[in-house]
Amino acid sequence: MKRGWRIGSVAMALVLCVTATGWAEHIPEVPTGFVEVQGHGRLFVYRGDLSAMVEYIGRFEEPDLSYGYQSLTAGGYYRVHRNLKVGAFYKLQLGARHDDDWIVDPYPEWIWRNTTGRVEHLAMVDATPRFLFDFLPGRDWVGSVKTRYAYNFFNAHQTLLVRPGLTYFLLRDREPFLNFSIQYPGYLALNFGDRLLYNHGPYLNVLYHLSPLLQVDVGISRQNIYWTESAEFVARHPGERYPVNVYSPWVVDIGFIVTIR
Repeated sequence: MKRGWRIGSVAMALVLCVTATGWAEHIPEVPTGFVEVQGHGRLFVYRGDLSAMVEYIGRFEEPDLSYGYQSLTAGGYYRVHRNLKVGAFYKLQLGARHDDDWIVDPYPEWIWRNTTGRVEHLAMVDATPRFLFDFLPGRDWVGSVKTRYAYNFFNAHQTLLVRPGLTYFLLRDREPFLNFSIQYPGYLALNFGDRLLYNHGPYLNVLYHLSPLLQVDVGISRQNIYWTESAEFVARHPGERYPVNVYSPWVVDIGFIVTIR
């Protein structure tokens, strides 16, 4: 009796092991590393209430810190009120990864699609109200809430960025010397996926005013990125769901800003 029970238990364990292994093979893999490095450059040109902006971003990504995501953004802001700016932008990006990039290739192997060379075009509009928090110690505090809507022409995805932040301006001879900022961006999926808040996390930044023309900044963020079922996964495994699958890298951000007035 005991021997039969043991044989049955071993058989059941083997079945569960094989089943679990097969199931794990078709859910997205989370990179094992936890640090990525991002660089950026921004150019602002001011003319009265108008300001033009060009921005480039490039990122070394896990799992092997290869050069992956890149974007080039161009557009401008208009100050409609002393406390409010609105903007419109065009964005070209390469290497972005979406839920539906989890595919079978070749069957039955599941992989993330290589998107390094894939070009995507986006249109964006945003509004950024800013307020002076002079009741805080030091008085030179500014709070803001950036809200940016983006439409991706590649897959018709619509996203909304909401990014509250607080900045302290350290002055020297009544001129900005250092800025210390804390922000918490959250990205909302308006028409895709099963998770509304699919990317969020805190961001700390220090900006040094090297001159009125040039500023250098360094930041660090902790991102929390969630994946939901791809179209190919749903087609091949109807009724199944991913577990809560979150990638949480630390991202070191280093760059410079050129300001022309």
